[in-house]
Order: sequence, then structure tokens, then C-alpha cells
Amino acid sequence: MSAENWTLYFIVAYGVFYFALLFGVIFFLRWRRKTKWPFKDSDKLLRGPGEGLRRQLTQLDESLLLELAGAILGALLAVPGTAWLARQAGLSPSATIIAILGGCCF
Repeated sequence: MSAENWTLYFIVAYGVFYFALLFGVIFFLRWRRKTKWPFKDSDKLLRGPGEGLRRQLTQLDESLLLELAGAILGALLAVPGTAWLARQAGLSPSATIIAILGGCCF
């Protein structure tokens, strides 16, 4: 096998590993945040109008912020990683730029 094929396989394996790690972290953080409600589901609690909606919006805001921060951080780490891999594989400058742009997509 030529070096170009190994480079392609390595970049694809890197992308698969990156996505697996990203989804694993997201699912673990979601699983860890689950809490038990201290009351039974059949109990009715008195609260102000819109309180349930406010809680849902707060939960959505927290989870969205965490996921966006993780995606941005992952992209920032993927770009130098793909540039380093492309340079180690001995790719031409144009192929290195393509690999960096591909890293941005991961």
C-alpha cells in the first residue's frame, strides 16, 4: 500500500474516533445530569403560571450552551490536529490546506 492510502485511512480513522469521542462525551454528560424528582408524578404541586416552561427553557439553554461549546472546542482542536497529520504524512501544501478544511468539517 502506498503512503497516500495510509494517510487517507488515518484521516478517516481520526474522524471516526473524533465523532465517537464527541458523542460519547455528550451522551455521558446528559446521562449524568439526570436527577430524580423528589415527589411522585401523581402529586400536584402549586406553582406560578409558566414555571414549568421556565424550567424547560433553562434546561434547554444549559444543554445548548454545553453542546455548542464542545463543538467549537472540538473544531479548534481538530484543525491543528489535521494540519499536523497532513505535514507528518508529507502531503503537498495544497493537499494540506484541503486536509485542514476537512478538519474544520469534523
